[in-house]
Amino acid sequence: MLNELKKMFNITKTENGAYTLKSSLNALVDLFALGGSYRLKSEQEVLALFYAAFKQDRDLAMKTLFYLRDIRGGQGERRFFRIVLMDMAVNEPATVRQLLPYIPEYGRWDDVLALLSTPLKEAVLTVVTKQFQEDRKNSANGQPVSLLAKWLPSTSVRSKDRKNQLMILLKAWNMKAAVYRKNLSRLRQSLSLVETKLSECDYEAIDYSKLPSIAGMKYRQAFYRNDMERYMAFLEQLKTGSAKINAATLYPADIVGKILQSSGIAEHRELYNGLWANLPDYIGDRRENSLAVVDVSGSMTGKPMEVAIALGIYLSERNHGEFKNHFMTFSEEPELCALEGRDFVEKVQNLRRASWGYNTNLEKVFTVILSAAKRARFSQKEMIDKLYIISDMEFDAAVCGSNRNFQRETMFKKLKGMMNRAGYQMPEIVFWNVNARQQQLPVSASEKYVKLVSGYSPSLFKDLLEDATISPEEFMLKVITAERYEAIHAA
Repeated sequence: MLNELKKMFNITKTENGAYTLKSSLNALVDLFALGGSYRLKSEQEVLALFYAAFKQDRDLAMKTLFYLRDIRGGQGERRFFRIVLMDMAVNEPATVRQLLPYIPEYGRWDDVLALLSTPLKEAVLTVVTKQFQEDRKNSANGQPVSLLAKWLPSTSVRSKDRKNQLMILLKAWNMKAAVYRKNLSRLRQSLSLVETKLSECDYEAIDYSKLPSIAGMKYRQAFYRNDMERYMAFLEQLKTGSAKINAATLYPADIVGKILQSSGIAEHRELYNGLWANLPDYIGDRRENSLAVVDVSGSMTGKPMEVAIALGIYLSERNHGEFKNHFMTFSEEPELCALEGRDFVEKVQNLRRASWGYNTNLEKVFTVILSAAKRARFSQKEMIDKLYIISDMEFDAAVCGSNRNFQRETMFKKLKGMMNRAGYQMPEIVFWNVNARQQQLPVSASEKYVKLVSGYSPSLFKDLLEDATISPEEFMLKVITAERYEAIHAA
């Protein structure tokens, strides 16, 4: 009885009137499925989502938190991670203390330095001091050094928080500012940081093929303005394929967003083409009959829409099935979009002609798919196997089904009923949330053939292309209990 009552009281509505669930009924799944889409949420909402999961299972919640921060294999969510970490430094200091050495591997050294303003100051100083001393020794011996020096505050820093960090470090190391500046400069020279070369106007020393991916995008205007001849020669090499560029930690939306936002991008065209071509390929040769369904409704305006379109393009380009170079958008009406153009930039620009509206009518997507299947008399084997629904999940209320028994059915159950009544099984569904406007989820944690994910990173594809039958809970456990997060535990 208790479980049934929980299910009854777990029903809510989307902003557009569709029935959905308040929770997957598993706080860990909620964290995994929503954490990557919480960039616009308040600190209180972030902490509430995390601590509900932490209360359920401390170890798995910490693994999920580090997965969300993981810039290489996870979602790269810095703000969410820091909000939680800063709070835990006060309320769960033992857990944060034991995990300090792992933070730079999954995030950055400034995540550690931010904790200098918490009760864990001494523990942070121990970790940072040890690394600083090792780096000085390695630098003197011509050995590689860590990225600590990149994130240590400069003596000219203006931010109040960073100034406080600097004062704490100088006092702890009993070091004068001039000596600190000299050590920091030496370590940054060892790292061959592009920022150092820019500040010294030493453009000749910049190897554009070895730039960190974020720097290549961030400083493109400076390269074009101050080193035009060399930079344009490099871009020409990118165009011909004789040069590569680092795009390992870029999101697809970082590139697509620049193209959609800009009208005059001629000078950066080959950079955007090259960065896109060099994004990590998380799909490879694996095949599936799948289609990306991208929400372009009014509530997605801005970064969420850029993320959704970018992920849709990323999948459709690498799709080896029938829908290669195609994806579907939906707002008032679905539209099948083809990726067409002489290069990647033109393909993105051509998408501006797509119909982008205000509604979020997912039901019509299924109506169109079923209409095409019936017209062609498709068998189950010929049907789409998988849909990637990339959205904020604020779907319109469905109109299918008039029986009272259907009135409080969730959107997912109604769509599944549509498919079944037409004689087809529901395809596998990936609900990919890119902007959690409220805490709600389309299915429970135990729903088979469904995965609940969130975030901006395509790294999820490496796991999403496997194990079609598993539930959201099983998929989450597969991701966060991987070897990469084996060392992450609560105290």
